[in-house]
Amino acid sequence: MVVCSAARDGVALDLVPFPPARETMSSPDGRWMLEISVEPRARDGHAIGTMRHDGAMLWQHRLNQPIRPRFAVVADDGAVALFGCWHNIPDDVSIEVLDPGGATRLRLDQAAIERAVGVSVGAMADAVRHGVWLDRVPRIQGGQVLLGAAGRALVLDLRDGVLRTAR
Repeated sequence: MVVCSAARDGVALDLVPFPPARETMSSPDGRWMLEISVEPRARDGHAIGTMRHDGAMLWQHRLNQPIRPRFAVVADDGAVALFGCWHNIPDDVSIEVLDPGGATRLRLDQAAIERAVGVSVGAMADAVRHGVWLDRVPRIQGGQVLLGAAGRALVLDLRDGVLRTAR
């Protein structure tokens, strides 16, 4: 089933399936597992994240993105990067990086994305494929996440939180 998050003259601009009830992402080495669960009757409209390391639960708490993050990646050191939100509207949490204990290490809003890319969100519209600003699915590579916006390749360094265009 899909929902239309935006329409113009009765034509859907972006069809988005309802979020999965549960989704699990693992680190490349398989030792860290993040489960995102969406409770359909949650009062606050936010998903719950649960982090496990070698099977033992380390943390569980409400995630900051409305409904749930669009994408999440887990690094081999237990850091988690969350991207976008499920509904396609700009939000104050465009990127969030959590440390292995679940605390927020970094939070970037839409303006930070625009600065990194060098164009406004409106100018990104033709290249968007996922949510408001992403044009490719984020993927982990070592301590960095490779992603894209406005047709430009971006790199998010999980150690220092710097978001920059790729060379």
